[in-house]
Amino acid sequence: MKKRFEIEVDLDKKILRFKAWGFWSKKEGKLFYEEYLAKSKPLINDKWVVLADISEFGIQKKEVQAVNIDLMKYSAANGMVKAANLISRLLNQIQIEKLFKESKFPSHAFFKSKDDAEKWLFE
Repeated sequence: MKKRFEIEVDLDKKILRFKAWGFWSKKEGKLFYEEYLAKSKPLINDKWVVLADISEFGIQKKEVQAVNIDLMKYSAANGMVKAANLISRLLNQIQIEKLFKESKFPSHAFFKSKDDAEKWLFE
């Protein structure tokens, strides 16, 4: 299975960046979950931020949304202080906003520009 996501971590800037696209199966959601946990491990117990490029991410099934909620809760409990989301469609924002509310994650915002998102993350 070809994965439809990329995750990278910059330890100097304390940022986890990911890009997700397409429509995921439950199996792909689990794969993302596992890779996210592994890549975020060096950031734990410090303050860190996330830049999520979800501009090409489809509206996901409930079981995939549940994986994302779990990751939001995990991230907030382990030092993530802000999440910036790059979007291209209002539907992306509506779906992710719902997940943020369910996970009770306080500091997040939506952007069309990567520069604006990074500026907000590091202000």
